[in-house]
Amino acid sequence: MIRMSPVGQPRLAVAVSLWALTLAMNVAWLWTVVSTDLMAAMDATDAEEFSALDVAASYLVVGATAAVTTSYVSVGVLLANRPGAGRIAALMLAGGTLLSAVSLAYIVGDQLVSSRAAPIPSNALFLLGPLLDAFGFALILPGLALTFPDGHLPSRKLRLPVAIAIGLLACGTLLALVAPGEINLASGSSNPFGIAWLSHDLAGLSQILDGVGLLAIIVLGVVAVVLRYRAGSSLVRTQLRWFLAAVLLAAGPLAIFALSNAGGLYWVLVSMVGLLLVPVSIGIAIRRHGLYEIDRIISRTLAYAVLAAILAGVYLAAFLGLQALLARFTNGGGSIAVAASTLAVFALFQPVRRRIQGVVDRRFNRSQYDAAREIDGFAARVRDEVEVDRLTVALASTLERTMQPASASIWIRNR
Repeated sequence: MIRMSPVGQPRLAVAVSLWALTLAMNVAWLWTVVSTDLMAAMDATDAEEFSALDVAASYLVVGATAAVTTSYVSVGVLLANRPGAGRIAALMLAGGTLLSAVSLAYIVGDQLVSSRAAPIPSNALFLLGPLLDAFGFALILPGLALTFPDGHLPSRKLRLPVAIAIGLLACGTLLALVAPGEINLASGSSNPFGIAWLSHDLAGLSQILDGVGLLAIIVLGVVAVVLRYRAGSSLVRTQLRWFLAAVLLAAGPLAIFALSNAGGLYWVLVSMVGLLLVPVSIGIAIRRHGLYEIDRIISRTLAYAVLAAILAGVYLAAFLGLQALLARFTNGGGSIAVAASTLAVFALFQPVRRRIQGVVDRRFNRSQYDAAREIDGFAARVRDEVEVDRLTVALASTLERTMQPASASIWIRNR
């Protein structure tokens, strides 16, 4: 039976309430997307021609967004009462809830504004999008990078820069609240809280402040991770590796999309997979279950990626070479070239895999590689050893180099 302290009970109640609110908002805007066939309608009005695959990818991005917000608040609930994880849980709950509210505002609010239903409430709901999106994105990744895994900044020197970045986001939000005119340049919308005598350019200034503040939070998050990794223990470094593996999968595709401006939907979809893994990696890192498998996962992923590239090159070279060689003797030689190339790749798979894995382990998983070598060397040294004292010394020294225990003792039963 789990006993909760008086402080833990209201904390869990708030967490569960935010989780339920996020799920309700996700259901509302997902139902709106499906019932109005929103993605197909948006693609039909766009100047470019979209294929059925693009429309399907749009719906996948929508579903992935709902999955991301749900995963954040779900892991936040699981960590809400865990000692030392309260602040991380609060950031995850706030980020997931805010992003869900942003989706609700932009999708449901936009539909209500377009239908001219209840103008003031509809515009107020639509306004939540530009009011909350900067803080939502700041919390869901950079905010976690600043405070993960203990919920504190790694250095007091970061307090002032973080406060300035938050101040920029707050100023941008305030300007978006009082800016008169259309909301987010959506025709038919009107800010119900806008002050008429203020300039309409305040909306653009609000976006600039939000952009600068968000960029500052991102840079500070990177600095915080570097500082924490350099000063952290082996446990903290392993926790950060879990976190960074998911963050890079989320941020990398977005950076590629921003630089290349091609394949936008598909890069965003890959990024959503990374965002979906961020709360999972945080849950694993904080609960420390399977924590040290991250080195094995990274080394295996890298090894198989290199292996796939090499075997693909071998297959292509063998196929083209054999086809050109056999073309003069057979009718094209295509089937023979395919069969021979496949057999060559199959024969090379295991030896090349072992070779690549050894190189990767020596470079990226050095401690495990060295430990395996020590154990193999110990087995070779004591295979023919009959002196108990020498065997004891060899065993103790091997344990010291591989396991590095605080203390070790060997007990030998007398016969």
